[in-house]
Amino acid sequence: RLRSIVESIAPVDVFSELALIYGLRATSRLLQGTVEVSKDQVWDFWKDCISRARTRWSVLTYTKAEDTWNLGWGSTTALAIQKERIANGCHIERIFLVDSQEELEKLYETAEQQREIGVEVYYLFKSKLLAGQHCRNALDSLGTSDIAVADGSWVYRTLLNSSRDMVGASATRNQDVLKKAEFIL
Repeated sequence: RLRSIVESIAPVDVFSELALIYGLRATSRLLQGTVEVSKDQVWDFWKDCISRARTRWSVLTYTKAEDTWNLGWGSTTALAIQKERIANGCHIERIFLVDSQEELEKLYETAEQQREIGVEVYYLFKSKLLAGQHCRNALDSLGTSDIAVADGSWVYRTLLNSSRDMVGASATRNQDVLKKAEFIL
């Protein structure tokens, strides 16, 4: 009897795994195919999300380097996780979205470390991205400029406030969100 109960709630795909793991936590929310976590869970959630990408992780990164990649965790653990995904056949491409040349220069070492492990790295000034009305509208409706598409089937979003500080994260398989994220990427 217990086996049938467990089988009835067993996840059928990687996104369902995330929903099950985080949907049961008091500090997370699960609403209509979207899982949301608070700021204190962002790193674990990111790790769990990227670890479930099988073939492709395409990402637009807008979090500040000093809050992510330039921290010890970002330059060691995050690199190791990405290296493992690449070794297991997952293609990772990252577009660093920046506001200034100074910010871009701060990311050179990080980008080089990522290239060395096999991440395909690009840069884009946010002003260029926002020059297109369709891109601006898509980003507005996504609610963040820090997004990833996993395996072409679901979207990870780092939620940022107006100062670009991380305030949480979410993952969704909402098809409208997926189409907009794929359009941007």
